Amino acid sequence: MLPPGSYRIKIIQYCNPHLIWVDRDNVLEQIGIYGIVPHGKTLAFNPVTNSYYFSEFDVDKWLPAATNLMKEFFADATEIWFSVIHLDDDCIFDGKHKYGDIYCNTKSGLKNLSTYLTKSSFAIIDKGVFHEKLSQKLHTKLNYSHMRDVIRNLNAYYKKNTNKFELYEKDLNMNKCDALEEVNWKFGKKGTDKDFVMKKFCQKMDEKPRNMMMFKKLEMLQIWKRNMEAETKISTAKEDKEPNIKINEEIKNESFNVRPTQKKKFNVLESEKALKMENNSDDNIDDIMQYIDTKYPKRNIKMSKNVIKHEKIDLNTITSSMCSFVDNIVTPVIMVHSKLKKYRRPIFTMRDIPFNEHIQIVLKKMSITRPMSIQSITWHTILRGHSIFIIGPKFCGKTMGYLASVCRLISDGTPEISNCVGPICIIVCATAESVAQIEENAKMLLGLKDRILAVYSGVDDMFIATSLLNGCDLLISTPSVLVRLLQDNDFGVDLRRIRIIVLDDCERMNEVYRRELKFFLHKIKEVEISKSNKELKVQFVVASRIWCDFMEPLAKKVPDAVISIGAFTECVIYSKAKMTVSFVKNDKVGSVFEFLDEIDASKKVVIVCRLDDEVKILEKGLKCRQNYIFACNNEMTLSDLHNINSSWNDYDAPLIGPILICTDENLTHLNITDANYLVHYSLPKAYLFFRKRFFVLNDKYPSIFHSNNDSVKIKIILDKVNTEELPKILNFVKRCTKDIPPVLDEISSKILAKKDVMKAETLVPICGNLLTLGYCPEFYDCRNRHSVLKGHDDPPKWVPRYGIVTFKIIHLHTAVNYSARLLTHIENSEQIKYPAMHTISIKLGMYFGNVANRQLHGIPKVGDICAVSVKLDSFARCQVVKIISRTRSFYRVLIKLLDEEKYEETRDIYLYHLPESLISIETYTVQIRLVNLKPKDNDVTFSPLALNNIKSLVGDEDSYVRGRIVGVIGNCLFLDTLEVCENLTSLDQVVVKHDLKQELLQTHAEEYTDHINKIKELCGPNFSKVSTSVPVKKSKKNKGKGTWAHLNIGEIEGVFITAVINPEQCLVRVSKFEPCMQVLLKDIETYIDSNPEPLIDAEVGDIILAKFPDDDIYERARVEKVEGNMINCFFVDQGDWAYVPLKDAMPIADKLINKLPFQSIECRLIGVKPAGNVWTDFCNTWLSNYADEGTKHFFAKPFNKQPATTTGGNKYSIALVDTSSSADIIINQLMLDLNLASTLEDEIDYLKDVVPNTKTPEDWKNLDEPTPNISNASSMPKLIRSVPLIESDCDSNQSDPWEMYNVADFASYLKQPQNTKQAKQNLPAIMPLADNADESISSDNTISIDLSVSKSNDLDSDDTVSSTKPQCAILDETRQPKLLWRQDKAVVQIKIQLIGVEEYEMAIKDRSIKFSTHLRGTTYAFDFELYGVVDTGKSSHSNKGQYILVKLVKILQKNWGTLGNFDRIKRWIVYDVDNLDASSDEEVVDDSIVNIVKELHEREDTDSDDDVDFIYY
Repeated sequence: MLPPGSYRIKIIQYCNPHLIWVDRDNVLEQIGIYGIVPHGKTLAFNPVTNSYYFSEFDVDKWLPAATNLMKEFFADATEIWFSVIHLDDDCIFDGKHKYGDIYCNTKSGLKNLSTYLTKSSFAIIDKGVFHEKLSQKLHTKLNYSHMRDVIRNLNAYYKKNTNKFELYEKDLNMNKCDALEEVNWKFGKKGTDKDFVMKKFCQKMDEKPRNMMMFKKLEMLQIWKRNMEAETKISTAKEDKEPNIKINEEIKNESFNVRPTQKKKFNVLESEKALKMENNSDDNIDDIMQYIDTKYPKRNIKMSKNVIKHEKIDLNTITSSMCSFVDNIVTPVIMVHSKLKKYRRPIFTMRDIPFNEHIQIVLKKMSITRPMSIQSITWHTILRGHSIFIIGPKFCGKTMGYLASVCRLISDGTPEISNCVGPICIIVCATAESVAQIEENAKMLLGLKDRILAVYSGVDDMFIATSLLNGCDLLISTPSVLVRLLQDNDFGVDLRRIRIIVLDDCERMNEVYRRELKFFLHKIKEVEISKSNKELKVQFVVASRIWCDFMEPLAKKVPDAVISIGAFTECVIYSKAKMTVSFVKNDKVGSVFEFLDEIDASKKVVIVCRLDDEVKILEKGLKCRQNYIFACNNEMTLSDLHNINSSWNDYDAPLIGPILICTDENLTHLNITDANYLVHYSLPKAYLFFRKRFFVLNDKYPSIFHSNNDSVKIKIILDKVNTEELPKILNFVKRCTKDIPPVLDEISSKILAKKDVMKAETLVPICGNLLTLGYCPEFYDCRNRHSVLKGHDDPPKWVPRYGIVTFKIIHLHTAVNYSARLLTHIENSEQIKYPAMHTISIKLGMYFGNVANRQLHGIPKVGDICAVSVKLDSFARCQVVKIISRTRSFYRVLIKLLDEEKYEETRDIYLYHLPESLISIETYTVQIRLVNLKPKDNDVTFSPLALNNIKSLVGDEDSYVRGRIVGVIGNCLFLDTLEVCENLTSLDQVVVKHDLKQELLQTHAEEYTDHINKIKELCGPNFSKVSTSVPVKKSKKNKGKGTWAHLNIGEIEGVFITAVINPEQCLVRVSKFEPCMQVLLKDIETYIDSNPEPLIDAEVGDIILAKFPDDDIYERARVEKVEGNMINCFFVDQGDWAYVPLKDAMPIADKLINKLPFQSIECRLIGVKPAGNVWTDFCNTWLSNYADEGTKHFFAKPFNKQPATTTGGNKYSIALVDTSSSADIIINQLMLDLNLASTLEDEIDYLKDVVPNTKTPEDWKNLDEPTPNISNASSMPKLIRSVPLIESDCDSNQSDPWEMYNVADFASYLKQPQNTKQAKQNLPAIMPLADNADESISSDNTISIDLSVSKSNDLDSDDTVSSTKPQCAILDETRQPKLLWRQDKAVVQIKIQLIGVEEYEMAIKDRSIKFSTHLRGTTYAFDFELYGVVDTGKSSHSNKGQYILVKLVKILQKNWGTLGNFDRIKRWIVYDVDNLDASSDEEVVDDSIVNIVKELHEREDTDSDDDVDFIYY
């Protein structure tokens, strides 16, 4: 049975199974059999068995027997069918080379050609080998003679059957270049007369071959032949003295400037030259000449003229030199200077470069068949071990110019050094993108994936250390990362095996990483000094687009240095040639005379013009000088150029040098490289021509290695004629000289503005680097636009200007630039939904589903909107952006997919007409750019690793991305937040899965706050296109509104101390209002979810909603200070200060202000004053640590009040009572007893009556009852950051979890002191922590407290006073470390808060965990039963330095009530709510867990094993 898609064919001719020509409905196709390769079979004799047998073997070419089998196969066929499997571009004619299988209907049934051949053993099926040989070893290319036979047979077939045989006559020309190469090879090998062969060959070639370089040679030879014949006729006519000979005017013009040459002398036909001058003269030139003769008289310089006889040029004698001249024209020019004064001959054939076979194959697969100009020098120079400095423009082949040779040297290896696994070569690149590209090419060239290491920002440190320890031959790195590795003595880079150091992208490194470069060179110098073999030097390879300052001293230091410069303009910088610039309005010729008077008259001068008229003016103007003038315009032929070149090279006058005046087009063909002076009479049309002008000085540039007396000078003359390339030229000139007319900068700015307008009209987009970084690092080499223009960059009506948008990412271009389809836009609390993306796809599918509607678009033009065939029966809307190329058969165009915001290349045959009804549909597709970020380490590109990281986060189909708009240019939205969200429809909630900005900031990027400001500067007067706020409506501000909470004088109330500035200024919050506070936070969350209007700006005193930095919860705040995009906020309910970005602030509604008074209350401790003039830091720190700032409960009794200085209410003088110990402690009195404060005599009496003796424990029941619920208090709100509430495991399920501070909770806490003596016994004595723990403990019942300030931040003990054990550190006893734990449904994570642990023991069992360690003389341990069962195989633990991280994987995925099964709360186990130290190894905390808060520090029995105090290091 035939495969689907088979079609009927007729066999025309075949050479082998891979090369068959068939006819399909009068259309020629070239086909072959897929998946088979040639195989051999022969009859061999076995002397052991004395018999013959068939021997099979592999062959490269098809044996004749295979062709005979094909003949037999086709002879029996009645019908022949072909099934296509693979398409290849390697077709002799236009079209594809199709590979598949051939089926024949015969009398015996259906047969398959591939099976028929394999059964005969003359072919085998091996698809892997087939694809390996597909590009070069299938022998599907024919030589000229065989190709001619094929064409003849095809013509005979089609002449007999159709009238299409003329079509294939033209295809014979496709292989003429191959035939010409064959002629050249035969000439070099057999000694055939090359001139004769080429002339015969040229007579047969009527059409241009595809090899354009060879075509230039052939065309020049034909023109030269015609001119020589004309000159011969002219000379013959003069000798015969025939006065009435009519010469064709075209021949006369072509041969006018021909100067007959001899080896050393010349003479000019002055009469013919004067006649020509008279015919071309006009009034303007005469006036100019008269002015010049008057102002610039002739110099009186005598010279001896060399006279040569005018001889007839013989065709046979000039042919060889003519061919040499043509070769010189197409040979590239490279300036090469060597320290050893050795001539470096370029190598242009791959076989002459000693690459190994693997590298040769890889280069061929990369379509590198011959070296580029720069590579002709660099490849063999590096292979010989010389250091080289490669300077060349973009895309000249610099990177591959050193990489192939470096990989060849690495593959050879190096003598192994004991205990050294360092790299042989280090390649330093300026950007992460360059590192990734070089890594990809190096892996192909070396084939050793495990021996190449590429590092840049974002690569895992553990991976780098492991790779370096396992051994690395080639290290590719960015400068910053390499510096870190070199500084790491334990897991860094070992340089003892280093042989080659490559510095790529030096133009960028010289600008940004100068100190890093010096550090590298210093390290290399240290390595060379430490080597035992001093003669073995490190080989340097430096690649750059420009010549940098650091290169000259480096080149003089490194051994055997070679300078190779392919960028001719950089030769000027390298040689420090003198350059002058003149801005001339009228007298340009006079400026040339001034320059010629200043220079050495015996040197050669080249003057380059833009137009032929300028050549004529200069030729007439310089006629008065004694110099010999060579004038060359665009009308000259190859013969003229050859004669000028010969005359220039043969010129040997000792006193007066020649002057060449030419245009840019002819300068390249003259191939002059020995001039001393260069004059730019006018600027060229393209910068490429300007750059090529400098190669005329190539041989005279002084070398930095040797003293050279040759002086090179350059003169640039500018006038009012503005060229498009002036800005780029001016940028180069500024690097050469500072003496530049100021008017040029103004002209340059106008040209840049005009060019941007022209680019905008042709749909050239704004530069991506400009939008990503705020500037373009390659401004003068970038082809994109660099300004925002009104009328071209106006946002469409459907593009949102501000607010919150949600979208689905379609394509990721970089880590911060995406194409996206808008889903919703929230504006002024109103949500706008956009149509789904599949809507336009359905409409296009329905329209083009009708085949009659598939009409080709026709000739494309820039700006056309049409449809493109993406794949079979699939169409998309697009806009033609650029016509890339045009051939006889098709256009190649660059299109923009309108519904995907993506650029692609296609051909006009895939473009279809699109009706206006489908064109007018809005796309709702935008570009997204994340702002205020830049790559780490001063990089200008985000690495592929960063892009892959973002791809992994946004790849979920159920997710979408949400962000806030801060600016708009065209259809490009600038967002300062990007969150990956998912709708939980069952819970009616939106879950934020990832924060893309924070993900990038962790490893790949850093903050760049000036980014959006630079975008604003870019827009300039068109700033309205970047709206960072609501354009009309402004947010309503609330300034100074709201009431403040208060304390009742003389009444004791439960409080939390939220902030301690000093004992004179503290902030507290009443605990009984906590349930009300929870409801308020819930209302704020609901208000934020409704997406209110963004905050435009803020003023001091405004009441706003701000996101608290520690927990990302919006709370009420007052603006204290505004600094740019940052706001210093005072959180009126938490009593804390923090800087908040403007984007994290929202306007507040009046109902949220008036719903509950601001909870912060300003207080001072009564009866105390500073021991000195001011409160000491020690005292302030002690009080802050004692209060735990919002996590410890106290009772406060106010005695008087006064106006507050921080809040808007009153400031209360309070006595503070701590009830967490066995006896009540008055903090005011404690500070006096500890000598932390002195007594304030006027208020000391208040402390005697803080807790009256008449009060019984039952009277405390009403002290701290929660305030009745406010509106909506019945709903369960989120717990806030600073409320340390958690229910005990022993609590009843019927108890109210929110009623934490009722009578039952505090009845046993407040103990009435019996007498003053007992109170003093309960007060601890000050005793510093001594080296000997036993000596630091009081011998009596006095309680000692460690007050060491240096350890205050690490102390986290929950106990304050214990009846049986001292409160200082008991170092010889076992202690429990503090545990911070958190969970999600799958994993429990525990942080053991011990710093500096080196060794520890950990045992994780199914239902228990055991830990022990010894740290600084103290043993820390715990062993308890877990709440649930864990998977011991998947659980793990690791030492993070600051803490020990334990991961417990749950068997049942459900939340645990507690960490362990305890009969009461353990104070050393705390739930990690703040999540302040989330490392990359930790999982994301579940939202339900975030609502849990820190445990209440409760009192324990004195005889409990858990009732011990701790010091945490």
